[in-house]
Amino acid sequence: MALTGETRGRLSKRGKHSKQDIINAAVDIIRRDGPNSITAKKLAAELEMSTYPLFNEFKTIDEIREAAHEQALTIYRSYQDRALSTNLPLKAFAMEYVRFAEEEPNLFRILFMNPTDSANMDEYLLTAEYARDLMECFVNRYGVDRDNAVFVYRNLAIYVHGIAVMCACGVTHLSQKELANKLGEVFRGLVAVLHMPKDIRSDLIPDESEEDNGYLADYRRAKDEGKLPEELHEIDELLKSKLRLEE
Repeated sequence: MALTGETRGRLSKRGKHSKQDIINAAVDIIRRDGPNSITAKKLAAELEMSTYPLFNEFKTIDEIREAAHEQALTIYRSYQDRALSTNLPLKAFAMEYVRFAEEEPNLFRILFMNPTDSANMDEYLLTAEYARDLMECFVNRYGVDRDNAVFVYRNLAIYVHGIAVMCACGVTHLSQKELANKLGEVFRGLVAVLHMPKDIRSDLIPDESEEDNGYLADYRRAKDEGKLPEELHEIDELLKSKLRLEE
């Protein structure tokens, strides 16, 4: 992306590019050419100058890459800060996460599709930025304890991340209405499980210490005992009165 005449004129009068000019150019290169695309040669071409002035502001090219990563994170935070200010922050957060993946696919890749130091999924999810805010929001809005908030957040985060990755890779595209409906289906299902009696819940979702083979017989057992339909009716009424994620 070449500089406009106005920008070029302003920079030539100033005599040099600022540190932020270089970071912005690096982010533009990532947007256009993908992760790991920043080189001194590309930056110099982007800013229409030699490579020498780059290193008046930065010691190494890796330092420029790190600054571009921080700028990408700032852009992402602008999406999520907007979400957390709404009346339905859980839904909005998920919607904005996917929107960011669609609108800024290469920035999404460098932030959320690179290897991390955490090999444990729960550790990664529960220490992610905004995780605590989202779980506190869920506890306050729906009156559940932290363990149940973790259960919903963890499963919803995995689901939403999968959709976002598919969107960032161009595998699929969902309209805002389609995405809202899908999130509503999953969210209501997760919350419904929380309100089931413990014995029925354990039939549907085995303890984490047990291996879940997903056999249909495990799910039918509670129904065959005559308990499930009545409980599901009560849960359905609860969801109608309390949960409106899709709206």
